[in-house]
Amino acid sequence: MDAILAVVADPNVPDERVGGLIRGGKVGWERILGAHATAPPRLPRDHGLLAALDGSYGYLRQVTPHVLEAVRFAGGTAATELLAAVDILRELNATGARKVPARRGAVGVRSGQIHHVLMHVEIDAEHEGDR
Repeated sequence: MDAILAVVADPNVPDERVGGLIRGGKVGWERILGAHATAPPRLPRDHGLLAALDGSYGYLRQVTPHVLEAVRFAGGTAATELLAAVDILRELNATGARKVPARRGAVGVRSGQIHHVLMHVEIDAEHEGDR
């Protein structure tokens, strides 16, 4: 990929010629495809965070209620919905409930955020024996 960078960063190569030089003589499709074939697989959109959390689920299940009981989170307006989801999680831990109450389920947090916050509720059934 250094060869591509050399072409792209060369101030003597006009912009309209960069693609042709990369695909053609300077680098070539074979090198590009070879580099792509040996590249490590891309991480999922969450960068592997949920898989890592799932792997540590037993530990998280033990400490999360204590952290949420001891720490109060705050944030700006952009964090309002996320903080509401944290409050739901705090309530679930305090009451021992296993499902998000219907009245609170439409908290408005984007699915990616609520999944991070409430993932233990979704995975709980898978880890029934962890308690």
